Amino acid sequence: MQKSGLFTSKSKMAGMYGYNSDYYYMSLRQSLILELKNMFGIVKCLMKEYPLLEREVTSIELKSLLALKSSKTHLQFMRLEEVLKVLAVKRRSRKKNSIRVILQEYKSLGKMTNEHPVIRDKKFVLVCRKIDHYMIASYSEMIKHAHALEITKVSQSLYSSLEEVMNADTALRQVSLP
Repeated sequence: MQKSGLFTSKSKMAGMYGYNSDYYYMSLRQSLILELKNMFGIVKCLMKEYPLLEREVTSIELKSLLALKSSKTHLQFMRLEEVLKVLAVKRRSRKKNSIRVILQEYKSLGKMTNEHPVIRDKKFVLVCRKIDHYMIASYSEMIKHAHALEITKVSQSLYSSLEEVMNADTALRQVSLP
């Protein structure tokens, strides 16, 4: 049975656990959309913040890594726009997001001007890895939702973004080694 052209068949999981399959689909879809809107807001925020943060770090390696993260964030933004279009959802992002709290943490740390630049860079890596881990968890769950809803195009697009974030986290981990 098809629903809105997005689903190829009823989910076996809904039937397995005795859920009303229409309710299951709508709940799962709403959960996916809510998380997509949240991620859209996060990525939009990061597109503005990464260039500002790039000025703050002192390490050449971190500056180039941040420039790469910034370009990958633009790709993620475009993918999320496409995913929202596929799901016929308006591109509005949620106003509040937890990444702003993490970024505020770094900004308050950065105000310590007497701090050694290497220490400040280490704190920057910590904040970036916190953001990456949040995004990894979010993308992973959204992929599971899209997969359960059998929306292949969405899950593939989200998986590409997940790989980029995981690669960035690996690079940050390498940079932060003593």
